[in-house]
Amino acid sequence: MVIGESTFDLARGGLFLVSTGGGEVRVLQTQLAKLDLKPAGTSSMEDMSEDRLRRTAKSDADIAAFFRMGSEAE
Repeated sequence: MVIGESTFDLARGGLFLVSTGGGEVRVLQTQLAKLDLKPAGTSSMEDMSEDRLRRTAKSDADIAAFFRMGSEAE
């Protein structure tokens, strides 16, 4: 997977958070399991909502730190 000028190995995770704030591209690659999706998790794609994604962004330490870093840079 290529995002911007960086190459990522999908074996290291299939969830990508991308920020382009401040003219800089930042990428966090992490495990898709953080979204608790089936088959390994308990949620279906139909269960995904903006509210649920926001809760995950606040409750997961890595994701929360990624978004905090972006807001501090602005």
